[in-house]
This record gives sequence, structure tokens and C-alpha cells, in this order.
Amino acid sequence: MVRKGRMFAPLKTFRRWHRKVNIKQRRHAAAAAIAASGVTPLVLARGHKVENIPELPLVIEDKLESIERTKDAIAFLKRFNIYDDVVRVVKSKKLRAGKGKMRNRRFV
Repeated sequence: MVRKGRMFAPLKTFRRWHRKVNIKQRRHAAAAAIAASGVTPLVLARGHKVENIPELPLVIEDKLESIERTKDAIAFLKRFNIYDDVVRVVKSKKLRAGKGKMRNRRFV
């Protein structure tokens, strides 16, 4: 009997954790994923809050990497109306049911 949510033989060395994918196929999938991130209806369908963002994909200067304080980062996100999506992610964090809480898997 296999329980729901469990994988068969997780500790066996012969399990195929990494599957070979053709290079051209992998590159095509990456290009399709990047292109899809610029299509607003597809991004909205995934549940992201991007209604108020001026355009997708949102391209930002490299100067953003120099931000060190969280307060400045939050101000930047609010300036571009991106903070709503961050709030959505924070609210999605839930306490796990069962004994996983005691085993250092507290949140889902």
C-alpha cells in the first residue's frame, strides 16, 4: 500500500532524480517561460497581483542591487506597485498540519 503524498523508495541510490532533457528542448522551454512572463493575462492567471504594474516584463536598472536596507527595498516595491504581490506571498504561508511541525518542516 502506497500512502498519498509519499514517494516510493526515497533513499535508494538508483532512483532517477535528474532526467536527461535534450539541450534544444531545454533552451526552448526556457525561452517560452521568459516570453510567457511578459504576457499579462498568463501572469494574472497564475495568481500574481500585477494589475497596477505599468508594463510586463518590468525592467529595472542594476542600481537596484545596491539597496541594502529592507525599508528602502519596500519603498522601491511600493513605488512600482509591486508590493501587493509580495503581500500575497506572505499571506500564503501557512502552518503545516501534523507532526511535520516538530521535524523542522513547520510552514507550508
